[in-house]
Amino acid sequence: MPRKNSLQSAGLVKFVEMGMMHIFTGVDHMSFMLGLVLISRRVRDLLFVVTGFTIGHSLTLALAVTGILRPDAQYIDALVALTIALIGAENIGDATHHPLPVALGLGGLLFVMQRQRAQARASPCP
Repeated sequence: MPRKNSLQSAGLVKFVEMGMMHIFTGVDHMSFMLGLVLISRRVRDLLFVVTGFTIGHSLTLALAVTGILRPDAQYIDALVALTIALIGAENIGDATHHPLPVALGLGGLLFVMQRQRAQARASPCP
């Protein structure tokens, strides 16, 4: 008789444990959470954004595990990096009290990166 996959027989507690390890051992998750902590002015704000992150992340994981939504990993990695960059830019804007130049600078940088990638795809390889 074939052995069952341990995840197939895992209960809710096991999935919660795995989810916590997933968040606490991921550098991208910790960077994002640190950014949220740095921009939170009050404990209430911090609880709100951390709860929102946790609920959103849990929903997307549930959709992926059940097979309802299977996004390509490269897009997920790019979006994670983008959100970390946006949180960082928000922190810099708050610290310098000049959020508009920081936002415009990040937007400009992202635009230049996108144009370079589009040009690289359009040009034939040597």
